[in-house]
Amino acid sequence: MNRKMEILAGLIIMSLVLLPAACGGGGGGGGQPTQTATAHPTKTGQPAQSKIMFLSDRWMELGAREVYVMDANGSNQKNITNDGHQYRDWAPVWSPDGSKIAFCSYRLGYGIYVMNADGSQQLNIKVVTGENDIPTWSGDGSKIIFPYYENTTNGLFMMNADGTNVHRLTSSVDLEPEYSPDGSKIAYTSFADNKYGIAVMNADGSGQKRLSSGSDELPRWSPDGSKIAFVSTRDGNSEIYIMDADGTDQVRLTINNFDDKQLDWSPDGSKIVFVSESVGNSEVWVMDTDGTNQLRLTYNNADDDQPAWSPDGSTIAFVSERDGNPEIYTMNTDGSNQTRLSANLVYDGEPQWSP
Repeated sequence: MNRKMEILAGLIIMSLVLLPAACGGGGGGGGQPTQTATAHPTKTGQPAQSKIMFLSDRWMELGAREVYVMDANGSNQKNITNDGHQYRDWAPVWSPDGSKIAFCSYRLGYGIYVMNADGSQQLNIKVVTGENDIPTWSGDGSKIIFPYYENTTNGLFMMNADGTNVHRLTSSVDLEPEYSPDGSKIAYTSFADNKYGIAVMNADGSGQKRLSSGSDELPRWSPDGSKIAFVSTRDGNSEIYIMDADGTDQVRLTINNFDDKQLDWSPDGSKIVFVSESVGNSEVWVMDTDGTNQLRLTYNNADDDQPAWSPDGSTIAFVSERDGNPEIYTMNTDGSNQTRLSANLVYDGEPQWSP
């Protein structure tokens, strides 16, 4: 069951028992993605200051999932939420300047926390009840948006980064908000008409407009803000689409009988990395933004997924189960130099590069 269906099922259950809930084409052609070209890495290494944040179950025997940070080469791995290994922490997100991290935790019931990037000064800025609440920073780092679900009080809410001035922006089951690069707009997944679609609004919540209504989700702005890529099941399985920022010119980029998902833009806006199940398991692919030149990057019988492009465009972090459990790897953008960064007998996943 995917996260959207979990939310809907949870809302139905909550309405019955009165419990609150929150926080928590282009050119693919038929068949599988076509390997027709080679991607072009821009550099060979990461700046010394680059960090990768991730989640780990290293203390799951005590019930804990915690937030870790490491250098881009896998060294200096540090548990930064280190709360006595008693609670589950999840959904960490870097602030735009990389100085702070927002995340969710079960510590005092479900809540949203903010801490310094080194894990110090952890502050509970919002206590809510439930799950599925992924905080999102505004471009200037002054605001945080989060989905909230409590009986009939559903929608996207905004607050200051210190937890003050909480107010409601939308009034349906809305999630996955993302600010446009210039900070003026917010794209999000909306369930306003009982079907998931992509919507957009001004940063203050005004001017809400539905852009698509075809079982669409996971909107991702292009780096220049002119396009929005998203995942849709309108054709029966998950495929990647792209459209203009106003919702026009919707084009399907991948064409398969299998799921294509988990997209991320290259920093220069010329390519999209994504996950395809076209070979029977999840593998990482890359393509041009018009859907052409689709290139498979990973080759394993186990799943490779959760790709994340480094800010300088030289490296892709991803998660692989080739060693028996999910571990974090990096590779060049042409698929070469695949390097394992974490080594545990438990889950390490959801890598995010520091800004």
